[in-house]
Amino acid sequence: MNCLIVGGAYQGKRTFAQKKFHLQPEDIADGAAVCLEQPLAQKAICNVHQMVRRALTMGISNDVLLEFLQGKIVLCDEVGCGVVPIKREQDNWREAVGRLCCDLAARADAVYWVRAGIAQQIKGG
Repeated sequence: MNCLIVGGAYQGKRTFAQKKFHLQPEDIADGAAVCLEQPLAQKAICNVHQMVRRALTMGISNDVLLEFLQGKIVLCDEVGCGVVPIKREQDNWREAVGRLCCDLAARADAVYWVRAGIAQQIKGG
């Protein structure tokens, strides 16, 4: 199953995913630290926005990340809202995260937006 869960930082995405999909902490990989050269063993991955930052520095494209995340429950912070960054690399990162989320949402069976611990399903049945 492809599932995307988005929302601001510390809004309850992980808690929602654990309850909704009966996940244990060990079922969730951390995008800030996961090895991008090996298939992902866990059912879910959080901090995908941080994974994108790492992928950019390694020259890994969003197409490769899409395949890496295929069939996973993906948790990603919204980073495109707020003040526009002054540094070009920060702006490029925000754009890459946004584009990846758009592609993930298009492929997803379900998309949830979580705010203040409340999930709203915006795609899927």
